[in-house]
Amino acid sequence: MRDSKSKEVGLHPQLFTVLQTDHLFSYQFISESSLFFPCLWLGAPTLNEMTVNAITGSIGNVARGVAKVVSAVTGASCSGGVSSNVNAFASAVQRRTPTAKKPSPLPRELQTHLNGSNRAKMRTAVYRTVPSTRAARAAGFGTLFLRLGWDKLVGSEAGDKMLPVNSHMRIVETLCRMRGAVMKLGQMLSIQDDNTIPSNITSLFERVRDSAYAMPPKQLEQTLAKEYNDKNWRQELFKEFITEPIAAASIGQVHRAAVSDQDTGEKVAVAVKVQYPGVAQSIDSDVANLRMLMSLNILPPGMFVDNILDELQQELKTECSYSKEAEKQLRYAELLQQSPELKEVFVVPKVYKSLSTDRVLVTQMLSGVSIDKLASLVGMQDVKDYVARSMLHLTLTELFQWRFMQTDPNYSNFLFCPQTNKIGLIDFGAAREYNQEFVKDYLDVVAAAARRDRQTVIEKSIKLGFLKGNEMKEMLNAHAESVLLLGLPFNNRDVPFDFSKENLPSRIQGYVPTIVRLRLCPPPTPIYSLHRRLSGAILLSTKLKATVPSGELFWNIYDELTSV
Repeated sequence: MRDSKSKEVGLHPQLFTVLQTDHLFSYQFISESSLFFPCLWLGAPTLNEMTVNAITGSIGNVARGVAKVVSAVTGASCSGGVSSNVNAFASAVQRRTPTAKKPSPLPRELQTHLNGSNRAKMRTAVYRTVPSTRAARAAGFGTLFLRLGWDKLVGSEAGDKMLPVNSHMRIVETLCRMRGAVMKLGQMLSIQDDNTIPSNITSLFERVRDSAYAMPPKQLEQTLAKEYNDKNWRQELFKEFITEPIAAASIGQVHRAAVSDQDTGEKVAVAVKVQYPGVAQSIDSDVANLRMLMSLNILPPGMFVDNILDELQQELKTECSYSKEAEKQLRYAELLQQSPELKEVFVVPKVYKSLSTDRVLVTQMLSGVSIDKLASLVGMQDVKDYVARSMLHLTLTELFQWRFMQTDPNYSNFLFCPQTNKIGLIDFGAAREYNQEFVKDYLDVVAAAARRDRQTVIEKSIKLGFLKGNEMKEMLNAHAESVLLLGLPFNNRDVPFDFSKENLPSRIQGYVPTIVRLRLCPPPTPIYSLHRRLSGAILLSTKLKATVPSGELFWNIYDELTSV
């Protein structure tokens, strides 16, 4: 079946398997985008793992905008009605929410299995100097345009359009070396459904997520010396500082270090996040270059690329201020302490403000593994259910009670500690507050979807701006059905929902091509970030094949917030 589909779009079957996911790419999108990536055509030779890895990286980074819109589309009608003073009800809701049964610590051999992928260091530290001037970054984008658009622009014969493997590798290198806006577009690539993508392909996505290029040691030294205004920063500020990073992402990289605790004087492990030089100053020009790239019609009109890039631009500007991120992290920690149950499950690392600047953030080092690693465990379903329930509970609390959410669903931001069964929360750059009126309407739509009230879903969607009201019947039906599916886990407050029996990401994905083709307006701006996280929680529960009392969690919150 998959091979026949790949032939229909003229795409190499190995790459079709990678791209035809439940959550990010529709069949229509693959069909259209294959025209602009001739190196992926059906006539290409058999691809080895390195080649698949290279192409996965390049396509994933360029197409990241799809993730934002698709996650918005698939939840294209979640809205609701909350009481005016949301935070006042937090403690009441917690009293009515049953405490999750905490599983026993994992057996030692399973702890060892999970800890094999701990954040001790990057899987492969590859060093490339970060282009820090506008001229250097413009040159990088120029190379990218040339690689992706040359064959299309010159109108070569079909037989001449395939690029050799070394060209694939150069494209990936350009994308990874640029960081910033380009890498930001690649953050969601690792959120996949294992029922659709083979585990060996999923591991390639994880490699893209965890193994971005790092700054060379010399550039790192120069960056920190400038930021701390001290050439001897290593000796004077830290007891230990490991030059090799443990992670590298879109706007910065993270290093393991140690400092003296101000109260006890003991050596304490910390994580030092260092921003890439020039990334903050180049956001506007980077996004402008991405607009030029997207003008090649890589994405269909229904994706509303300009809206994606506007949101991307705003997010990057916010995330580039580590001082603001530190404030958000401290605020989140305070909110977490208001929840008797959640504070027993989740941990927010301490911020070392005296060592942090607007371009460097020093926090407590948390141990643990990315929560999606639990899917690889044989058995241990109670642990998987516990994690899935906790994550969904946290997501609903963030949105409807706090109206303050960490919106990046990257699994690496949630670290499960096998020894304690606690979940560490890291990276608050994408945390944001939501308008009270919007959250109120959003809750009403989720409730309507949970009740299977199609008419209210449509009416509230028009009010929120998901729909204009004069769409074709086919579009209205696709929109309503996708939202009703989103509300399915909350339908019954008395019976836990078995995510293993309902592949919601796949079923929702079935409506995406119709919505993209027929929609008349882009979704409301808050949805781009909000639904990334909500859909991420649902996808995690599906990935873990979890059974979760999602209806009870949702309706307890709804009842308290609408009781006044």
